[in-house]
Amino acid sequence: MIFSQNFVYATLNLEKLPTVNDSSIGVKEIGKGLPDSISNIDFLDRNNILALGKTSGEIYLISNEILQPNPVLNLNVSGEVERGLLGIAIEKDPFSIDSINQTIYNELGTSVYLYFTEIHDGNLTHNRLYKYDWNGSRLINPHLILNLPLPPGPHHNGGELAMGPDGFLYVTIGDYEHIGDYRHNGILQNIKNGTAPDDTGVILRLNGSDGSQPIDNPFFSNNTGDPLGKYFGYGIRNSFGISFDPITGKLWESENGPESYDEINILNPGFNGGWKIVHGPISRTNSTLANLTQLHGAKYIDPVFSWKIPVGITGIDFMKSSKLGTKYLNNLFVGDFNNGNLYHLMVNKTRTGLNFDDIPGLQDLVADNNLEQSPIVFGTGFGRITDVKTGPDGLLYVVDYGYGKIDDNPPVHRIFKLYPK
Repeated sequence: MIFSQNFVYATLNLEKLPTVNDSSIGVKEIGKGLPDSISNIDFLDRNNILALGKTSGEIYLISNEILQPNPVLNLNVSGEVERGLLGIAIEKDPFSIDSINQTIYNELGTSVYLYFTEIHDGNLTHNRLYKYDWNGSRLINPHLILNLPLPPGPHHNGGELAMGPDGFLYVTIGDYEHIGDYRHNGILQNIKNGTAPDDTGVILRLNGSDGSQPIDNPFFSNNTGDPLGKYFGYGIRNSFGISFDPITGKLWESENGPESYDEINILNPGFNGGWKIVHGPISRTNSTLANLTQLHGAKYIDPVFSWKIPVGITGIDFMKSSKLGTKYLNNLFVGDFNNGNLYHLMVNKTRTGLNFDDIPGLQDLVADNNLEQSPIVFGTGFGRITDVKTGPDGLLYVVDYGYGKIDDNPPVHRIFKLYPK
């Protein structure tokens, strides 16, 4: 994951825990001793977490907050730049976060989806989506669901996965940027008369069992070979976070900008994110809707929030519990990679955007500088955040990708849990 170079990890004390601006909430580290940078996590149940080693291709099990000695799966991945073991979604019966008796989902039949850059045919690599079964101790029975373009660019591979409330699997794919060369100048990047759709810069919506296209997809085609039928949205530059609103079921997405404008978007079916013609509010560009490539049924909508100076926005999740306080219930937490900040954002009453009524400077839905963004910074010192998720225990988990090697010390990779004191 490569973002801007203003990250200040060299000044942080690795022994010091992150801090949050709510004195009723504590922060603790779990799963100590992780040997690789973690791209994503997901929960088998309230006591067991699967964590993805981006570069090693190892999947680690954290049980009762303790890292287990042996990975539950070893994959042959290319971890160069933004390639690697990138996404996970676990399909299981819904859990009730605030219930006393939690179901344990460690029986054979729990499905685990993994997105990774697989080393294939020697030096060649594909991004691939596999489905595995969890048997209580290992991931077994791999089934290839999706084979994506070859070769994937070292940047903007996407890989975020989520099971939707509709029972379908959602997959993010970036525009596969190559260093110094945006190779994909296609219709899906809003380039008129560009190359044909090629599964880049999109959000897919699939049947998890076999990767087929649901008939109610916005661009559904009776021609099973038509790639448009798999797409939920397009015009995506790169995303490291998707989450479903637990009230409306709408999909929200975090989007990385180039030199300006990281975004948070609400994705309706047929969403056109505007890239590479528009990033940030269209009113702040020299473009109009006429400049976009609008597939039949597509619609461009401005971001619900933007950072003019990119912060490397990553993990995003709705807090699906009141365990940390009722004011956080069903509102957003978002992490960034460049500064180690955790943001708290209030959803408006209609759940069509965010509420900044009491925050001067943000009524235009853009943080133009650090001063304007400061009221929404909830926590600091989290390192390089890659994932933010509510656990089945109703608490919030934040993944620190790691600092790399500093002053001859070994790399530090961490997962934090936010809990009520």
